[in-house]
Amino acid sequence: MYQNTMIETNATFLTWNAWGLRTPQSTMNETTSQIASTTTTTGTTTATMNLESTTNTSILSPTAGPTNPAVPSTLTTSTRVTGLQNATSTTSVPGSSASSVTSQNAMSTTRPRSMSLKPNIVWIMADDLGWGEVGLYPANSKHGRLRTPYLDQFGREGVAFRHAYAGYCVCAPSRMSFFTGKHSGRFVAMGLDGMSLRPEQNVSTFPEVLQSAGYVTAAFGKTSPLTAPLRQGFQVFLGQVSQGLCHNMYPRHIDQGKGQLNFALFGNFANKSRELCMENPERYNYTIDAFHDAAMAWLEEVSKAPGPPFFLYMSYTIPHAGGWGDYPKMPESGQPVPLDMGYTDRTWPSVERDHAATVSYMDLKIGQLMKHLQTLGIDEKTICFFASDNGAHFEAGHRMGFFDSTGGLPGHKAGMFEGSVRSPSMVRWPGKIAPGRWSDFPWAFWDVFPTLASLAGVEVKSYNLDGVNILPQLLGDLGDDKDDNQIQPDQPDLSRYFYFTWVGDGGRFIRTKDPFIKRNGPGYTVRRGRWKGMVPHCRDQDRVKPSLRDRMRLFDLVEDPLETKDVSSSNPEIVQDLKKLVVSQNLSCICYQCFWPFHKAHHGRGLRKQMLCSL
Repeated sequence: MYQNTMIETNATFLTWNAWGLRTPQSTMNETTSQIASTTTTTGTTTATMNLESTTNTSILSPTAGPTNPAVPSTLTTSTRVTGLQNATSTTSVPGSSASSVTSQNAMSTTRPRSMSLKPNIVWIMADDLGWGEVGLYPANSKHGRLRTPYLDQFGREGVAFRHAYAGYCVCAPSRMSFFTGKHSGRFVAMGLDGMSLRPEQNVSTFPEVLQSAGYVTAAFGKTSPLTAPLRQGFQVFLGQVSQGLCHNMYPRHIDQGKGQLNFALFGNFANKSRELCMENPERYNYTIDAFHDAAMAWLEEVSKAPGPPFFLYMSYTIPHAGGWGDYPKMPESGQPVPLDMGYTDRTWPSVERDHAATVSYMDLKIGQLMKHLQTLGIDEKTICFFASDNGAHFEAGHRMGFFDSTGGLPGHKAGMFEGSVRSPSMVRWPGKIAPGRWSDFPWAFWDVFPTLASLAGVEVKSYNLDGVNILPQLLGDLGDDKDDNQIQPDQPDLSRYFYFTWVGDGGRFIRTKDPFIKRNGPGYTVRRGRWKGMVPHCRDQDRVKPSLRDRMRLFDLVEDPLETKDVSSSNPEIVQDLKKLVVSQNLSCICYQCFWPFHKAHHGRGLRKQMLCSL
């Protein structure tokens, strides 16, 4: 069980008067084992935590004891700072009895009294979290491991996947795949640019399917590529629509309902900098706190009485690089975070201390969320997913090798190797998913649509998705301890493949100023079973499609998981089979957010600026 040990730190003094909702005590920062020698003050009570020695080997969260001597009991707190103000009018809360939330967020229906047998669904999305940055996953750095006790606990209470994939190697295209159930090789045929999805394009999203199946839906945080969340499956929204503006983590305004920049964070109207925000966190409003606390309040409201199930999309914007800017600026100048999370005394560059703190801060929030589900009595009725939208980043001065963020996998965000697209994906559902499982079953973001639709009892054949329902792999056999989800080296599912586009020689990040890339254009990777083919540049640059003439490298992910040896010359039949597969599927090689100027020739909208800050 997650301990309900709460303490009010200066980072979360938020009142939700604009929402008509009180701030639940469980939104205050929990004291955890990752906070070392940190002093926090609540009213007249001061608690000092020195929890460095906790090993966190138990499935249970840290409790007071010999290895964790300073965990204080729950402290009663009061909300002290009104840092948020809604800029729009208010009406009723969707699916609740509260009396004020923005009119853009209002639903026309009320909650029936009957409880559906469909589970509640929570999807927690990290932004640019590397495969090796969660403690359960492998990593080897002389600087030690990042502290993620609650994510480790999350994984131990469910199933953790070694071979789960995001939707792409950078943010927006990955989430495009997530929402639509299509991989990047299909985007051109669907008329998608990989950057934004507009309601008028009439492309179905899985939140729309869940809503039509009777789910109450809400999104908090980053919703890219959706441009109008309330018209694309969500009934409640508070966050940031613009992918670029998500880099501003202390902005004056964020988005709510149907509007943009219509929700004021008054704590952020003062001068801002890394030093000011960390020295005086009570004076500022960190976006992560705003998103998270709104989600916690919404959960409390929708779970008050029996009613329809809910879908919560909790989309954090960390540990992506960011800054302290305001619209229209969107700098990536560091890793903003209000607290040092116990890393202050480390003799690391400040950007690395901050990166570690963002990961541990997000972990803390996830622990609070899991505890909240338990406190509300809905934990066993709720299936929770956790994933990252792409591989580890290398932005704003952070070096991904500093913490071995990819867990030894080659590549990084914006690349072709496994470290570019592998996600530390985990799923928990008490009583339904057996705890303590590791699985090598491969799946990707385009499998989310059919899987969540299956949970909602919706048939998806008519949607012509690329993904498959992985619910049977999630549930498994509770009475069987063996792992039957291992990669089958000799008997792969011939209809199952994983396809990603990008541009570059072997996955190195190269901009369009390089004449070699301009001349040769984008390529792709394809995996089926144990075999992964890599084509840095498609030969058919007129149609930008795979062809049998493509020069393909081949890696055996069973024998060579780090992709160190190209075995194409000794396996020509495998190479030919993989090329025939992708050619037969009529896929595109076009890459997205890759600085290759394809929009003019292939989308007819003129050359679009693909900024590095949009990654």
